[in-house]
Amino acid sequence: MAPVTLSRPFFRARTAPLALPLAVLLTALACTQSTYPFDYFSEMHYQAFHRMQEPPRKQPPLDSVLYDPSAHPEAVQSWRNIRGAEIPYDLAQARNLRNPVPPTADNLDRAKRLFQVNCAMCHGPQGKGNGLVAGYFEAYKATKPFDFSQQETKRKVEGELWWVITNGRANMPAFKNILTEDERWLLTHFVRAVQ
Repeated sequence: MAPVTLSRPFFRARTAPLALPLAVLLTALACTQSTYPFDYFSEMHYQAFHRMQEPPRKQPPLDSVLYDPSAHPEAVQSWRNIRGAEIPYDLAQARNLRNPVPPTADNLDRAKRLFQVNCAMCHGPQGKGNGLVAGYFEAYKATKPFDFSQQETKRKVEGELWWVITNGRANMPAFKNILTEDERWLLTHFVRAVQ
């Protein structure tokens, strides 16, 4: 039996009706909002997540709106109590904040443990700026960790200390996504205790 060969006109006649729907389909797929045109599986990158050593983030309610604390500073504390959210402050606003966490013996013990886990490697066990990592800062001619007994640090009010812990400074990382607001206030108690 002789092999069957298809001539070009026969091949074009069979594929021509598919060309237009295929072009429309490809154009529609290119205009989708999704990463993938067809989601066959529930993939994890569409789910709420948190990174390693980062606390889970609470999702805002669907009907929530952004709030500007500078517009109504007198309502900041009541808003925080009602909504349970943290308000971002700039340094000038933070100077007026007072520590809401009482300096009880349990809280001071908890503050010491938080400091040992998160801060002692740079600032040293007593906050003298002589931790295990401090030598590397000197070797690379970078800003050394702060010594809490220096006058510059002693002059800072609690709100300023909390703001620096929250937002970081020089080579110090920001702890706003690592520690809760109250844990950062606890660390200000420890800084005052070692001063």
